[in-house]
Amino acid sequence: MKLEQILNHRYTIAGRLPAFSATHQRYELLSAGGDGERFVLSFCDYAKAISANAVARQHQVGEALAHPMAALLCRAIECRFEQDCQAVISEFPGEVSLREVLQERQSLDIEEVEAFLRLLTDATEAAVRQGWPRLMLNAAHLYLDKRLGLPRVPVPDVPVFDAVGAELPGFDPMQTMQFNAADLRQVSDPIPKDTLDYVPALAALGCDLLGQPKTLRGRNTRYQPVPQFSSQQNILLRRALTGEARAGFASTRVFMEELFGIPLQLDLAAQTERLRYLTSSAAKSVSHLTSPIFDSAVTVRLPQPRAAIPAEPAIAPFVVLDSDAVAVASLPPVLRIRLMPEVEEAPAFSLAANGWLLLGRSAGDSDFVAQFRPRSSAADGRTRRISRVQARVRTAGNRMELEETDMLNPSTYRDTPVGAGLMLDSPAFMLLAGEYPVELHRVISDYKAPRTVKDHADWSDSGEPQGALVARPGGPGVMLWEATLVLSDVGLHFSQSGRPWLRVDGSDPSAARLHYFRGQFWLESLEAGTIKSADGSIMQTHEVMLLQADLKFFIGSYAYSVQPVIPHEPA
Repeated sequence: MKLEQILNHRYTIAGRLPAFSATHQRYELLSAGGDGERFVLSFCDYAKAISANAVARQHQVGEALAHPMAALLCRAIECRFEQDCQAVISEFPGEVSLREVLQERQSLDIEEVEAFLRLLTDATEAAVRQGWPRLMLNAAHLYLDKRLGLPRVPVPDVPVFDAVGAELPGFDPMQTMQFNAADLRQVSDPIPKDTLDYVPALAALGCDLLGQPKTLRGRNTRYQPVPQFSSQQNILLRRALTGEARAGFASTRVFMEELFGIPLQLDLAAQTERLRYLTSSAAKSVSHLTSPIFDSAVTVRLPQPRAAIPAEPAIAPFVVLDSDAVAVASLPPVLRIRLMPEVEEAPAFSLAANGWLLLGRSAGDSDFVAQFRPRSSAADGRTRRISRVQARVRTAGNRMELEETDMLNPSTYRDTPVGAGLMLDSPAFMLLAGEYPVELHRVISDYKAPRTVKDHADWSDSGEPQGALVARPGGPGVMLWEATLVLSDVGLHFSQSGRPWLRVDGSDPSAARLHYFRGQFWLESLEAGTIKSADGSIMQTHEVMLLQADLKFFIGSYAYSVQPVIPHEPA
């Protein structure tokens, strides 16, 4: 069967594409109908006829390729399998490869890489369940689809099955002594039986996206640690890159959970919805290489100017529900609560209304909980170096006062022990117990005049709002936990991966805002749809929710609940 017979006046060849293996050729096709629709053709013309059993297996694979279970996987449109050749026409994966994005931007940040690899982890699981051939998970062969706003994985080449050795990517028959155990496994089994086979590829892709050399080509090549990762994360990454995966990881999901210290509990649809969340509020100005949906969905963001932040934010009155207004009258003052997520991949928030913020390893004694992740004997040993309550911080006008409460393992600020007390300007970066990175921010209120409450004039502030103080993790490899001393208000915004975080500067607009007034904590929605109740009711703009014990609600696509906290004794 010749190419002309496959095209059959329905397609025209627009050009050659990079091949995945030595046996198959890949072409870009255009629809002959004049609509400009593009496709990919994978074609293999055999040197000798293959067996009927091999053709039957190819048909099974072709059926699986035509019905992908994950949006990231491109779909096969048409498959033809004969004893002398094969041809698979599939969806065009996208305009721009990740390699081109990296040439423009050099690297992505750690949160973007995490979000990207999580989506690909789901794609590998779907591919293995359906019996797909080996996916090509490298930056040169992953594309951006502007229509879906997702990274896309091209349809892989269908194995010949009668001569699988020659189908190994990068196979060189003149250098067979270069085979290692992983290569031999691929030669004998072109259809992965578990996702563990993808662990080295995901590890290499992660390094590539972070701008780090990803390969350990030989035993004499020295591993270069990735600076964005902790020492424990680099150990895991090195094991994956050197083919030691089967000794420690059961699957790509286990590898990802150990590498980032967070369970993968959402399915692909939920993750995609979470990562797309910000696009529902407003269109964004995006570089020509990508689309507004992809910009927030997968967080591969190219340099672009930020919108100007108004110097004087508009002051709008809160809208308090009648039921909450009645409840406040009978409630005692609340000084501390926590907003706890249902999944570990979202940050927890400790809210305090007065006194000091306590920093330490104990969730029962400290506001800011400092624990290293992912959990391991080495990480737990580092966590134990931190005291249950190691230090404390409070506001001092527009500055911050930091004190050490346990000096067994001294905390440092600019290589100086904190000791009995330091006055800090914002932002301040410290090492709790000498090694746990913490950022401290004195956050100024957005409001330049007293806050007002619609239909409750007597609830207005008596003076100018004082903002908040925020303690947050200062690096990767740690628990996702933020603490804030809410003097009046502090904003919430969404990071590039869709997680909610306390807003500490004017670089991103607030999507919601936490308040403390009338002796209670409140949550205000600044964009309709940002905050939802447990039953799905959407809070409207400037509507506020009273945060009472055991209340359940959503911030974006993350479920949270309010946990009461016994107030600390004042010091």
